[in-house]
Amino acid sequence: VTNNGYSDWATTDIPAIHKFMYYRLSRRENDFCIESSYDGINYKQMRIFHLFSTNETINIGIYACSPENSSFCAEFSGLEFMDCKWAKHK
Repeated sequence: VTNNGYSDWATTDIPAIHKFMYYRLSRRENDFCIESSYDGINYKQMRIFHLFSTNETINIGIYACSPENSSFCAEFSGLEFMDCKWAKHK
């Protein structure tokens, strides 16, 4: 997340046995939630963040890296845009 001139990291350990991962990004005004799932059904929060300055439209991208001195092939598929799945607080 790049915000106000600074970048931060969200680190989540994903065991190498998992070859597929689902991600979900939800937005409520300037607040965002990123979640991950091994099965595409049960999602776990990775980070919640606030952007100080946003427009109606934002740019997003996908990035993958290896935390060790190694490499791998990453393939991204199934990108969908849908209604927000982030439940509102009551």
